[in-house]
Formats: sequence, structure tokens, C-alpha cells
Amino acid sequence: GLRQRGPADVNAQIGDLSTDGFRCTTHLDLHIGDDVWLRLPGLEASHARVVWKEGPMIGCAFTRALHPAVLEMLVRTGG
Repeated sequence: GLRQRGPADVNAQIGDLSTDGFRCTTHLDLHIGDDVWLRLPGLEASHARVVWKEGPMIGCAFTRALHPAVLEMLVRTGG
């Protein structure tokens, strides 16, 4: 799930995920610089900032990088 400050999570289609950030498609009205939180299966929400936007597609950078082992576990489990 993806959320802005306050509202509940919404579904987002994640296209790319790395230790530094992610790309996704969402219906949220987000702008460059906005704070978002990405909830990945089995993990606490990760804080990120929108760094680019093209229509409904956004690119976000985590404020604290994911640990490589966490990314590996997500890839391995299909999370």
C-alpha cells in the first residue's frame, strides 16, 4: 500500500523497487517533493519522497535506504 500523511493506504502498482527507491502507478494526486509511505508485505511502512512524476506514474526515493537483505527477501518471496 501507498499513503500520504494521514490517509489510509491505497493500492499502488510497483514497477521497480531498489534499496534507494521505487517507481509506481497510483491515482493519488502527488507532486514532486511530497512525502509518501510505502507498506511492503511483512514490513513497517517506509518513508519516501516523490522525485519525479509522469502522469499517474511516480518515482520515489526512500529517506532511509532499504537494507539489501530486505530487498533480497522481497524479491525471493515475490513480496
